[in-house]
Amino acid sequence: VDVNVHPAKLEVRFSNENELINLITDTIKEKLEEAILLVEGNINEKESHNISFEGNNKIESENESFANFPFIAEEETEPVEISDLFMPELEDLKIDTPTYKQQNYTFYVDETSVEVDDKKLPQLTYLGQLFGTYLLAQADEIFYLIDQHAAAERINYEKIFEELKKDNQQRYDLLIPLKLDFSASEALLITENIDKINQLGITFEDFGSNSFLIRQIPTWIPKDNKEGFVEEIIMQIIYHQKTEKHEFLNNLAKDLACKRSIKANEFHNQAEIDYLLSELAKTKNPYTCPHGRPVIIKFTKYEIEKWFKRIV
Repeated sequence: VDVNVHPAKLEVRFSNENELINLITDTIKEKLEEAILLVEGNINEKESHNISFEGNNKIESENESFANFPFIAEEETEPVEISDLFMPELEDLKIDTPTYKQQNYTFYVDETSVEVDDKKLPQLTYLGQLFGTYLLAQADEIFYLIDQHAAAERINYEKIFEELKKDNQQRYDLLIPLKLDFSASEALLITENIDKINQLGITFEDFGSNSFLIRQIPTWIPKDNKEGFVEEIIMQIIYHQKTEKHEFLNNLAKDLACKRSIKANEFHNQAEIDYLLSELAKTKNPYTCPHGRPVIIKFTKYEIEKWFKRIV
């Protein structure tokens, strides 16, 4: 830190400022990834007293909404204090007699020393499917409601993003090349961005009349949607050329994950759902889809029994 850049000491200058910003950002990210951020579905006392049972077996509430779903961390999770991350304890500060010492910090992270938290989700027992969209599951004395599209989107996003970040894309030759047609302006942009497209594992050649033959594609692209994925990658590259690389790959992964994921009103067998739940438990953030929507909501047995007036 250089404290002499301003004559009145109103400014200080940091060396390696970008590395410092990344260090702070990564530290906050790591702390958030350690937190349990399951959405809790609950009903407050005021709403529970307003529920009435009619002769037609309908349940009505004056507030119309049966439950509120705020983001609440697990009770056992300690809140992260900013002071714990960046600020010294007050008793350690010596304002009257300050001392200064040259210190060196490393921005290298030893990945082998990072503990992997594999308990963000418990072992879920699948119960059934609601409206062809929501998965019902339980673990211990907690009931879970899972949005199947959001869950699949989270799984696919993390897998695709990791593949996109690799410098050397594993690719394979197509037995029958894909022929993609574009407008004249798009074809020109594609020609100008051949290297960028190739870096993401797509090898192609000009076929004339604003058409291109795709000869090779990355191994991670699903075989049943090759054309859609390749076209999406190319369009993202030619229309988002000026986007910073990390942001570009992140947005591309989100779009591709959405296209690849199962949709609402789709029914799946027990084996498919079990696989989906096991893959969700392996993700870094199983709580939200890449766009920020909740993936899973939990209801405790205690809360459910209160709804049915089994307990006070």
